[in-house]
Amino acid sequence: MKISRQQIVAYVSVRFSGGSSGEQTEAVLQIMKQALEGAGSSMEKVVKVTIYVTDAAHFGPVNEVYERYLSALYPVRSLIAVDAWPLPFDVEIDCIAEV
Repeated sequence: MKISRQQIVAYVSVRFSGGSSGEQTEAVLQIMKQALEGAGSSMEKVVKVTIYVTDAAHFGPVNEVYERYLSALYPVRSLIAVDAWPLPFDVEIDCIAEV
């Protein structure tokens, strides 16, 4: 299964606006976790993650939160720095997980 656009879901669901890249990552991963569990999967079944950030300097705070949500056998991961998008977020995460 593919989970994407959790940035939008987090923004709408928890009205998360601004904050540090670490806080944003926390909000996005929490919504992603809930979406996976609701579909009969889990964070432990994630096999691929793509993280988009508006600045590569966000890597440290994003990675610190990421390591708390995903197991020591980390899934394949890409981090891509992109231009800003219309919502007030600096982090967006997509994942592919087994069901």
